[in-house]
Amino acid sequence: MFLFTFVQSVRAYDKVVVVIDPGHGGENLDEGSESGAIYREEILERDVDLITAKAMRDELSAYPNVTVYMTREDNRAISLEDRVSFAKSVDADIMISVHYNASVAHKFYGAEIFTSAFSDCYSVGQGAATCIMNRWKEYGLPDKGIKTRLGSSGHDYYGVIRHGVEMDVPVIIIEHGYLDNDTDFERLGNEDAYNDMGILDARGIADYYGLKKNVMSESIAPTVKIKAPEDKAEPDSTDPKDMNVVIDAYYPSDNTIDFTIHASEEESKLMYYGITYDGQPGQIEDEDFNELILWDQDKESMSGNIGLPEDLSRNLIFRVYNQYCLYTDFEVSKNVIDIAVNKANSAIEAENAENTGNNDPDGEAGEEEISGETEASETKISEGTVTQDRPDEIRVSGSRASQNNSTENENMVLYLLIFVLVIVAILIFFVIIILIRKML
Repeated sequence: MFLFTFVQSVRAYDKVVVVIDPGHGGENLDEGSESGAIYREEILERDVDLITAKAMRDELSAYPNVTVYMTREDNRAISLEDRVSFAKSVDADIMISVHYNASVAHKFYGAEIFTSAFSDCYSVGQGAATCIMNRWKEYGLPDKGIKTRLGSSGHDYYGVIRHGVEMDVPVIIIEHGYLDNDTDFERLGNEDAYNDMGILDARGIADYYGLKKNVMSESIAPTVKIKAPEDKAEPDSTDPKDMNVVIDAYYPSDNTIDFTIHASEEESKLMYYGITYDGQPGQIEDEDFNELILWDQDKESMSGNIGLPEDLSRNLIFRVYNQYCLYTDFEVSKNVIDIAVNKANSAIEAENAENTGNNDPDGEAGEEEISGETEASETKISEGTVTQDRPDEIRVSGSRASQNNSTENENMVLYLLIFVLVIVAILIFFVIIILIRKML
């Protein structure tokens, strides 16, 4: 999805009309469209949405150039079409649908915003969403992206956004975070945070229209201008590419490995990575992975350390997600991990043997050869096969068990042998000279 900024004349506003739409609403807890997500068996999304929406209304009302409406101010059920119809009736410039997120596996976290993929609804939605997201990032929320989503018919997936296109009202859905996930719940799972989010939302809208608090401006206009797509702004539909995992080091003392993951993403951005010992690529679910780690979006690779089970019997599987939660798996075979483990243990044994030999007056300590040549093992990934041509390059770093120790020892022996041979050759030369002189 590509955003194209451009310069054009836009309508100046003396007043901008903003409709705030607290998501969900209604008494039926068995109907997800009314209750929304239910978090930790006691927090209802419909209630949290309303708290944030009211805080947004109160903050935004302090800007004189704004007229603010809400689709509901109490707990009531309203259809998606009626929400947008109300916004249309008050000539809304934009409608903000306020939500919090949840996922089946409870693994995902971060804030995301959905806009229409079509016409000016896309342009306005993307501009406003950019300003809101900037406020969220300053607060510390992970950026899960400003996105479009299409249904099987090729139209906008979300009904409230789709109705907005039909009625020419730009609608965006703002998802502040995943209250079913511990990472986001620690940031957002209290009333102070719900209010903070509403204030940030309001300030993001004010940023978009260039509004000043408690100051009446003669004219206002969007500060972020984004070109409407000729057809539609397609969402990312491709998995992360070029994924590869390298085992950098194994530490016997605590049975852990260092690793580096490489991946690329052409259409959106990389979002998280996870690791599991269970299952096979393509046959494992999100919940099978450990806690997902945020991908630093300024980097092409991520490094980390993970403990191994005492009785590792399966392959190690890494998964990388992009912002659309599309993913690619990479399997590191147990054989590759065993190579790292065996090399580390062999290096330690060799070092111990050398130390024992140095302390042995008879010099009878044995010497063990460490071979770095092993067969290459195949590693399956979702889009083909990668052959790890040089598993012998798996490094055992640090002072705990360095392969370099054995190499250095071998070199020292070689240098000593050469030195002895040179001395012997010199002695033989002098003996020959002395014999020749006596013969003469």
